[in-house]
Amino acid sequence: MEIFPERFSYLFEKYSTGKATPEEQTEFWAAIASFRDEDKVLIESLMQQWWDKRDMDDDHTINNIDSEKMLRRVFASGNNRVTRPRLRYWTAAAAVIFLFIAAGAYLNWQRQTAPHKGVLAATTHDLPAGSTAATLTLDDGSKIKLDSTHQGLLTRQGNALVRNKQEGLIYEGQPGGAVRYNILTTYKGEQYPVTLEDGTRILLDASSSLRFPVTFDAHERRVEITGRAWFEIAPVAGKPFYVINGDKKIVVLGTKFNVTAYNNENTTWITLVTGSIKVQTGKASQLLTPGQEAVIHNGTEQIQVNNQADVEETIAWVTGNITFHNADIATILHEIERWYDVQVIIKGTLPDKKYYFSVSRSASLVDALRFLEIYHIKYIINGENKTLTIQPA
Repeated sequence: MEIFPERFSYLFEKYSTGKATPEEQTEFWAAIASFRDEDKVLIESLMQQWWDKRDMDDDHTINNIDSEKMLRRVFASGNNRVTRPRLRYWTAAAAVIFLFIAAGAYLNWQRQTAPHKGVLAATTHDLPAGSTAATLTLDDGSKIKLDSTHQGLLTRQGNALVRNKQEGLIYEGQPGGAVRYNILTTYKGEQYPVTLEDGTRILLDASSSLRFPVTFDAHERRVEITGRAWFEIAPVAGKPFYVINGDKKIVVLGTKFNVTAYNNENTTWITLVTGSIKVQTGKASQLLTPGQEAVIHNGTEQIQVNNQADVEETIAWVTGNITFHNADIATILHEIERWYDVQVIIKGTLPDKKYYFSVSRSASLVDALRFLEIYHIKYIINGENKTLTIQPA
């Protein structure tokens, strides 16, 4: 379980003031148990802030040598970034430190004695995370399986040389000549980067496709997308860039943005990070500025604009994470299903609650599902037929 500093600070404040909900308390304890050595700085910083603003009465002053010894033991290793608090704070500080020790010890012991508390069956098969892989369909219909291990010149397509390098698929060539199209396709559990002839970089997520010309013509640049992709458009004067998804079109001059437009979902999201884009449907048009998100429901041509898009959540997959700040379990499971190439089967009714969830996309399926264990939701992983059965309590 990965925890962002802002979220842990929030949980720390709620817990220390006694205002945390049962769900927040569970998340707080789980976060502590999952802390790595490099996260110690965050704990120390929060402790220092807590001490600095703690306004205790003089009658709380004690001479408790055991409290001081406890703190010294906790911060004995490495460089100590925490300023020693005044003596009257020792009791409160030691209590919070004890909370960290108790929570971490309890949850670590629980993991060692029952590492898969949420599992329904005694035998479970773990599944690996997705990988850098894709299938390239050439202009003549032939296909090339791509991964990060086989590098070098793949083929020539018209005026373009197609290479596979460590940084992904790369097209090198000059505009002009006969228009030839290639299609980059990812299946469940795959993602792949591609650099187009003009220098535009695109990262294609799982279960997605990108159709593009191997070299652009002299007047415009146009690609077609299904699924999810991250775009970093190279600016070319007098040569606008268009991203097409069905009857939806994105007009770009030079920018970074995310498109989520899966055929099996009812909504398309277009989130702008930098620059400027114009989103168009058959009858509507909307200019976006950084931090805004266009939301288009399938079957309509209306464009709703979210002026406070959760950019961190939207592009977490680009930076190697699966992150949700306020999502139901069904939404989280849908993302897990796509990335881990697993079929999710739900037996029962999922809790009608919102959850904070974040895990590295390199984590195995069992590690990704620890949040289910925290909330006592049972599951079975069948590695042979790649199914994940969820049975809410």
